[in-house]
Amino acid sequence: MTNIPPTGSMTPSRRKASRFGTAAVLAGVAFTCVPGVQALGQSTASAATATATRPVFGAPYDGDRAFLKCAPTRATNAAQINERLGQKRADAIARCLGMVKRDVFTPRQFRMFVTGRSATPIANSNAYTATIDASVKILTNTRTNPYYVETGGTVQPVSLGSYGLYVQRVRRTTHKNGTVTTVKIPPTLMSPANEVAPPLKFNVIITPVTGYLSTWCKANGATASLEMLYRSAFWREAGYSLRAQALQDPAELATLPGTDEHVGMSMVPALWNINFTLIYTLNPALAANMPAYWAPIPAAVVRGISQSRNGRVPWAEYSGYFG
Repeated sequence: MTNIPPTGSMTPSRRKASRFGTAAVLAGVAFTCVPGVQALGQSTASAATATATRPVFGAPYDGDRAFLKCAPTRATNAAQINERLGQKRADAIARCLGMVKRDVFTPRQFRMFVTGRSATPIANSNAYTATIDASVKILTNTRTNPYYVETGGTVQPVSLGSYGLYVQRVRRTTHKNGTVTTVKIPPTLMSPANEVAPPLKFNVIITPVTGYLSTWCKANGATASLEMLYRSAFWREAGYSLRAQALQDPAELATLPGTDEHVGMSMVPALWNINFTLIYTLNPALAANMPAYWAPIPAAVVRGISQSRNGRVPWAEYSGYFG
């Protein structure tokens, strides 16, 4: 999902407290066109409908066509690659997806959620929080919100959000005969939908009724936020996103029909939209860091990931293709 900071490192945007039952899906509202996002309402209804529902990656990757207009479009110049949405665009997309800003987590709820605290203790909350934190960092990896990865002995900022890729940095700890050994695994490049990637584990956390998100919201006065999320595009995109991921295992790359262009699964409309609804519910300021455009992955990187046994390749061997 982006950067969920530790308490005190980021001040959540000021928002009114949620009230039970106040969320309502916004239907039939025309929005002004936002750069980087397909037209959110135009004066000519027929033209707007044709643009908004035109297939991009095809089924199931495009998700519900009613929400295609909300998803990022292809970058048309280098400056747009890994550009963040910004708050104005994020708020417009939220409305497009049927979300109501006043019903997102309050600043206090956000701080409690990201630090694993709850009015009623919940088992494994720290583990769930760690998964959410890692997921958000991956899905909001833009130029102003980079990852820092050691490459060739030098720590460098890395931004790959528009490509739908990320670099996994792992430290493996082993315990033997009372000795603790930590080994740093070389950084690995992959799609966020890869089987070892944190965002894939998020499916368990968002399971309705019994999942951590649902349980936490009910225990901490965030029912309005949960209801708003469930009434948004979230559920209508969920089935499409699961099918999309199942079709491309283990590479988890989608192909633009009729071209040799590929993008990581997190940037196809169905998955991008569902991830946006989740992140925006936590904190709109985090959703503003999501990539505004998608960009095709360099061909050599596509070949490497597609031909690998597990959809993962060494970052050191492929970092040069990203400039």
